[in-house]
Amino acid sequence: MTTEELRAMDVEIHRRVMGLECFERDGMWCQASPISRDFNGEPFVHQIPDYSPNIASAWQVVERICRQGVVTFLVSCDGLDTAYSRITVVSTGRVLGAGKATTAPEAICLAVLEATKEPK
Repeated sequence: MTTEELRAMDVEIHRRVMGLECFERDGMWCQASPISRDFNGEPFVHQIPDYSPNIASAWQVVERICRQGVVTFLVSCDGLDTAYSRITVVSTGRVLGAGKATTAPEAICLAVLEATKEPK
């Protein structure tokens, strides 16, 4: 995926999974701090996390998904250049989402977006 496609995935995860609004400012995707304010009373602005290229940020997404229901989250790598992830409902074994990518964070993000998409 291109850098732009990865960032678009980050924005979608930030909104849909993390439940936080964000906006674009000067070419960066940002969120307003809910608690920190400047001298004029305006909220400080922070760049949203890089979920898709950063394993620490991607793991925050895993923790969020696991808190929302009784699911298992599997992440594995083949040792070469492919990572896999899968979200499964524990009680039924039904797979909610799966991702395959060149990095584990990207595979996690793909699985999470599939698992949280709106039904058609």
